[in-house]
Amino acid sequence: MEPIPPFRTSLMDLLRKITSWLHVMRLFTYPIGVLGVWMMCFWCLEQGVDVVRMTNEQADVAMPVLHDPRVWCNLFMVQAAFVMWFFSRLLAIAYDGAVRRELLMRLHLPRFLGLSCFNVVLIAQLRAGAYGPPIGSGAALALFAIGGPLWYVLGQKIVLITKPWWPQGPWPVRWTLLFAMIALLGAALIAARGGAIVSIVFHLLTQLIFQWWIVSRYDLMQAMQGDWPVFTWVGKRPPFKWFNKFFEPAYREYLANNKEILVKLDRVPIHGTTDQVGGLFTLEFGFFSLFSVLGLFSFVVFIYATWKVAFAVQLGSMAITLLGLTIVLAFLCICDLVHAIKHVHLLAMLVIVAFVLGQFADPHDVHLLPAPIGEARNFNDRMKLKEYLKQWCTEREPALERTKGKYPMIFVLADGGASRSGYWVASVLGRLQDTVRIDSARFDKHLFCLSGASGGGVGNGTFFALLYGDHALHARIRSYHDEGCGILRQDLLSPTLAAMLGPDVANLLLPVVNLTDRARSLERALQHADDTSAISSVFSHPLRWMVTQRDEIGERDRLPILCLNTTRMQDGRPAVISTIDLREDFYNGRIDVLDKVPRDMDMQFATAVIMGARFPYVSPAGHIHSDEPGKGDNYFVDGGYFDNSGAGIVHEMIAQIFFTGKLLQDSVGMDPALLNKIEPYVIHIGNSGMVIPAPGKVSPFVNDLAAPIKTLIGAYGMQTDVNDQRLKTLLERKYGKVRPHYLDLQLYRPGAERESYPMSWAISRQARERMDKRLDTHMELGELIRWLDLACPDSLWPKSHEDPQYRKDLNLTTVPDHTNPEPPDTLKRLPAKR
Repeated sequence: MEPIPPFRTSLMDLLRKITSWLHVMRLFTYPIGVLGVWMMCFWCLEQGVDVVRMTNEQADVAMPVLHDPRVWCNLFMVQAAFVMWFFSRLLAIAYDGAVRRELLMRLHLPRFLGLSCFNVVLIAQLRAGAYGPPIGSGAALALFAIGGPLWYVLGQKIVLITKPWWPQGPWPVRWTLLFAMIALLGAALIAARGGAIVSIVFHLLTQLIFQWWIVSRYDLMQAMQGDWPVFTWVGKRPPFKWFNKFFEPAYREYLANNKEILVKLDRVPIHGTTDQVGGLFTLEFGFFSLFSVLGLFSFVVFIYATWKVAFAVQLGSMAITLLGLTIVLAFLCICDLVHAIKHVHLLAMLVIVAFVLGQFADPHDVHLLPAPIGEARNFNDRMKLKEYLKQWCTEREPALERTKGKYPMIFVLADGGASRSGYWVASVLGRLQDTVRIDSARFDKHLFCLSGASGGGVGNGTFFALLYGDHALHARIRSYHDEGCGILRQDLLSPTLAAMLGPDVANLLLPVVNLTDRARSLERALQHADDTSAISSVFSHPLRWMVTQRDEIGERDRLPILCLNTTRMQDGRPAVISTIDLREDFYNGRIDVLDKVPRDMDMQFATAVIMGARFPYVSPAGHIHSDEPGKGDNYFVDGGYFDNSGAGIVHEMIAQIFFTGKLLQDSVGMDPALLNKIEPYVIHIGNSGMVIPAPGKVSPFVNDLAAPIKTLIGAYGMQTDVNDQRLKTLLERKYGKVRPHYLDLQLYRPGAERESYPMSWAISRQARERMDKRLDTHMELGELIRWLDLACPDSLWPKSHEDPQYRKDLNLTTVPDHTNPEPPDTLKRLPAKR
């Protein structure tokens, strides 16, 4: 009996073993990293969970197989598993010296990584509630960490037990290979389109077939040696021939160093010659040519998705994420193999080349159009605030004469938040426009300015496009709500992801190729979001058609001011794309983006809308270059970096019109008694959570290393809160709190701590239905509609629910419970359309 080693020796051995494993895992950085990205996207991020949910909603059992996004997901899952295992195995061979002593890591880790691709998709479906109640992210990670290894070990046992049943001889082997390939893809298809139990069973069966394929490959290849050399012939043809020539020295060295253990595993003949070893290697690449054909097909599919918006939407974001990252993984692993075998750091050289070429080309230029020769409308001829205000008041002079009380001038603020914000803003504005049809009280008659950032700017831009189509194009919008939501409920994320993982990777390494980047793909997705909409073409219109003009008054110039807030990347200064001229001192140095556009250039409306929604990493900073003195190169990012609601520009307008500059009294030239009826009202359409958590403890490690980062992240949202509060305080000082002039229309219900809506460029039907229900039961919105429909009486503007007189006016005997989504009956009966 061997003596038990002392504790100190055992502990040191354990630490050395862990260190050795960590060193080996470092060699698999790219496969493990990509797998971790998939897990984070589909399990941990609410946006990713909603993408999986939307993939299931898009699928219909009655639709053709190739139109089912779940089918594409499972096909790319099989492809990802093969690439993950195959390149991890090649890395283990190339870095043989580092992994030689760790048989467990060298042999089983690549296999487990490949098998984990199946588990990522299966657990993502469980996380999204495809097979019952959704599980949490912690449960998903626990299931992967415990269930994944257990199923892998069980699968290995099943494969080894059935090994004696494997067919012998070349022709049975060939038919077995074909049957296994068909079974693998067939099981993946059945798992995609089956019910809950069927899907789970066939997901597990797919993994089992994949393990059988991996474990049995050497026996199958040796059985085919000397037979009709179809696989050997394929292995000797480009590009397999080139890869064989490149990788064979490393493979020979691997066999020479590990022949003893490989003989025990029946991987090489006991007396195998060098030619036999080389021929076996050549045969192996031909053996995997079936997967290579699938890989080539997948690559062509991905390229087509980067070019065709409709096809990218058909594939869905989940399938594109799986396929795109698989292609990126293969590229990174090839670079790593070149480094290991030829000692050439290819990836580092590509980064250096990209840095050098980036000085001469920029793939993220804002998409500009040549302005038509002789075009009368010019960005430099836009109305200033004074001129627009005079026109706005003049057109409403008859209504002012009829009004006995106050006449509201409405400013709309829209918080950012991608499609979540865009859909909510379009829903609220569309409901306000649709419900009140009395001409004198119609919402757009009182609307003076639309201001927002990021997704809020997209929602405002969509509503502006509807007004533009109604006024200038006479598009006869039947329902502003349905038309606007019809555009913003579409999948804008899939084309963006396709460009991010394809053309933008090429743009990053070779900027001179200048392929369509992800920001431009998002613009194209918005332009083609809903071809059935009456205003789908408006997003493709030149912006010059839609801005105000000093010497030209038409239907389009009677639209509200549109302010799309953005931020200049170089110095963080706030910038605005506006339909009026912002080159005046009282805007406190805000950059007028259209002033930076060259005089002979124009941009599409979709480009302007997305300019303020260049969300971090999802879209790059947009570059505008001008040769005019003092304008230079400007890079613009999401407006939420500085002002996520657009309150800053509205504050400056209201201050100049009613307070500091008093433009209303000094420059309009109307009867002062009529002008005194005009009062500013701000409608803030928000989509942030209503629960403010208490500040928590910060660990010393984070305090020392990440305090600046955490502070900047906190300032990102606090800047907006301060801007909102400054505007609210300005109005309260003038008009008091009894009849507030600042109204919040929040998506989230007060006190709803667990309420969550994903912030992404795609939103599932389940989330949209919850937002629609919130719209139908929103108390303040119902009161606002009643107020507009009754010609805006002072006594009915939505005020504090605790005000006794206000409750009496609305026949409310109790204070409404905001935690209850159902409003009182008096607010359910909204005014009928007229």
